Amino acid sequence: MVLCAGLYFFSGFAKVTLAGPAWITGGNLRWILYGFNSHRGARTAIGLVVADRAWLTHVVAAGATAIELAFPLILWKPRLGGVLVGAVLLLHAGIWATMGLDYWAEAATVVAVFADWPAVDAWVSARRPGREVARLGRGAFDAAPGPVRAR
Repeated sequence: MVLCAGLYFFSGFAKVTLAGPAWITGGNLRWILYGFNSHRGARTAIGLVVADRAWLTHVVAAGATAIELAFPLILWKPRLGGVLVGAVLLLHAGIWATMGLDYWAEAATVVAVFADWPAVDAWVSARRPGREVARLGRGAFDAAPGPVRAR
């Protein structure tokens, strides 16, 4: 978990310390998007739409950097997991949509590491009719034999 959170944090940290505020307020992201959309037929309409609007590249760069720098908060505040994991998934979707870069393995790793799997299982189980569910609580094992069917 620490390694995964650190990868995002240090990516944002490098942008802030090496490029400084120019990473957000300058044309860095704009020229990166133009560069990715100018060679090898990797053009994406969304990438060009963003690159053609300087203000939008500033918003996207600020948002991406904020997500990267904030991601380690998940280690101290696990309740932020849904928001931060969702933000990282949107980050990777944006990278794919604007530059055509396939970082889905990283996105899948974040989901695998930080998802609340017991909660996911409970949510899925509650929505699948006819699936057997265990009756928990006081007297659960004193009930009639056999599984209880979900309604």
